[in-house]
Amino acid sequence: MNLRKFDNRRVRITCNNGEVYEGVCEYNNAEYGEIEFGRSEESLEIFNFLFYKNEIASVDILGNFSKPYGKIEEYYTQDGIDEFKDMLFDENKEHIIRLLICVEDRLKETDYPYRYEVIEDLRAFEKYADDEESKAEVKRILEKIGSE
Repeated sequence: MNLRKFDNRRVRITCNNGEVYEGVCEYNNAEYGEIEFGRSEESLEIFNFLFYKNEIASVDILGNFSKPYGKIEEYYTQDGIDEFKDMLFDENKEHIIRLLICVEDRLKETDYPYRYEVIEDLRAFEKYADDEESKAEVKRILEKIGSE
């Protein structure tokens, strides 16, 4: 499988274990993998998740994502505030928008453990982010939760 052709494309990656992930991926060659990750193998990377060639069952190029967000965004909103904060400033705007849609759903949960911290991070993001579309989405979310 030629992984290079998936660089900067919207993809659905199906792993050998049956798990499925969607996102805009970056191609990493084996040399980069050795330097950055200590593993000399080609990989695809979605939002800091690495998928090594030998772990990938298939890759499909997508026109649109199948859902507003997926497993990766769910992971970043459920596994602690530090990772969520880091991902808010990702270079890929599509990743940020998918993350924001996911966090909006999380904020609807009354027992969401990171509610206060996430709201504070969203306020900071709205103030400092450069991307107007992402800022508008954050503003909409903050206004919505402010009216609840």
